[in-house]
Amino acid sequence: MRLDPQKVQPGQALPEVSHTIDRIDLIRYAGASGDFNPIHWNDEVAKAVGLPGVIAHGMFSMGTATRVITAFAGDPGAIKRLRVRFSAMIQPGQTLTAKGEVTGVDGDRVTIRFWAEDEHGEKVVAKGEAELDLGPGGSGGAVPRPEAVRAMTMAAAGPPDESGDSGGAVPRPEGLQAGSTATAGPPDESGA
Repeated sequence: MRLDPQKVQPGQALPEVSHTIDRIDLIRYAGASGDFNPIHWNDEVAKAVGLPGVIAHGMFSMGTATRVITAFAGDPGAIKRLRVRFSAMIQPGQTLTAKGEVTGVDGDRVTIRFWAEDEHGEKVVAKGEAELDLGPGGSGGAVPRPEAVRAMTMAAAGPPDESGDSGGAVPRPEGLQAGSTATAGPPDESGA
């Protein structure tokens, strides 16, 4: 059920959401995204390129972190804009905990600052910003760009059901690395 925007106030903390990364999560995400880079599933290859072992996809970490917003909003379709910075790697067996707070409320529009950290407090997803439309229908007439749909599919889908369905395919994001920024939402006034 979608959150009532009249019950939201700036400074309000979002309930934390935690997820322990399993190797099967990464295999499922690779299949959904088409990103079969072996550093996400093969320890030997990951170590050969200087990593400590298999690492999670950055976009998987973002989708997992975004669950803090979808759980708060009650509807993944309420997310209209999303921006994060990838700041560290996370590996299978580690726990990613997402946290956030409301930074602004303007009618049905709510802005949120969020981040996700590992069990040692190191930020894996930093400087997260989200804009929600919590009004009836939540679209405000806007149609989400494909990037927003891709970014949110894994977050909204969560773990697969008993049939193995995780909610749909996610096309492969290109060129996103640690320290890079991902943005999804309607184009700005320059058309970018």
